[in-house]
Amino acid sequence: MLRTPEPPVIGQVGYPLGFAAAVAVSVVAVAAHATGHPLWSVGALTVTAAMTAAVTTLPATLATAGVCWMLHAGFVLGRRGELELSAESAADAALLTAATVLSYGTAVAVRIGRQRRAEIPEPRRPDSNLQVVEIFGDPLTERSSGSLPCPG
Repeated sequence: MLRTPEPPVIGQVGYPLGFAAAVAVSVVAVAAHATGHPLWSVGALTVTAAMTAAVTTLPATLATAGVCWMLHAGFVLGRRGELELSAESAADAALLTAATVLSYGTAVAVRIGRQRRAEIPEPRRPDSNLQVVEIFGDPLTERSSGSLPCPG
């Protein structure tokens, strides 16, 4: 059975990193007047959630996507931190979730591919008619049916 390889960043670190990134992106989006262009904000937050999904666990990824949606719905669609629950906000939540899950799935597939490539093949068994002989402290190999040439 193939085990899913561990992500590079554990969830206990990945979620706070995603949270901090989402807050920073939201602050920049609001400062850049994304309230008048909400697609800019949802696009930037989707990229933030997808980048978090690429390096951490699924629970941390989904929690980051939730925070991204709350920041978008609370400070871009709604003002003063009040969540705007509307059809647009629901569509943005669906977009964030879909992009995050797709990014996480892609990251897991890449990790599995790397894990398979990195597997070390089983060592070959030595030839049964070879013997290891030590001459002058150096191990040399000779055929059991023949002999080593002697120097000088």
